[in-house]
Amino acid sequence: RVGTPIISTAASKFGGSSFYGNGGSYLLATEASRGFFFGKRDFTVDLWYQFAATPSLFNLIFDCRASGFQAAAFRIEYNSGWQTGYGGTLVVGSSTLANVGEWQHIAVTRKDGCWRLFVNGTIVGSANNTEFLYNTAARPAINTQGDSPGGSGTPTAYIDELRVINGIAKWTSNFTPYSNAYVSYLD
Repeated sequence: RVGTPIISTAASKFGGSSFYGNGGSYLLATEASRGFFFGKRDFTVDLWYQFAATPSLFNLIFDCRASGFQAAAFRIEYNSGWQTGYGGTLVVGSSTLANVGEWQHIAVTRKDGCWRLFVNGTIVGSANNTEFLYNTAARPAINTQGDSPGGSGTPTAYIDELRVINGIAKWTSNFTPYSNAYVSYLD
């Protein structure tokens, strides 16, 4: 981690608290794990996200790159719309905007090479791409900005119910996001 990530009770989707990135140099970075090493497998990454202030450009919500446009490392970002890809490659982008103070369920799945980006359970884009995706040391970084993890411009936002499922594409068509906290990773 960079700085001290904050658990906040000011806003949450479920359970009374959430991760809060206060727009300063705070981000959450995990230990490297095979769980984030997707290779060519199917996967699901989903979370509830709420901007607490107007977003700047290149808000990296989930970023497996060690730095810059490192090839084949998965990412989800908000840049005047929700986007996903790897390294410097955009695979799926949408113009779906986030409203400050509004929770949005964001999900990215890959099933048999088809990537799907969902906002609130609705597919907002899809594309075929079978790139071999890897994870780098101390990644993913959660809630950072541009190519400077923890730098100024980090999104002021809340995150709740972040989940990564390696090997399973949970959704391949429109769905209704859960109205309760997950009990298990396959809920």
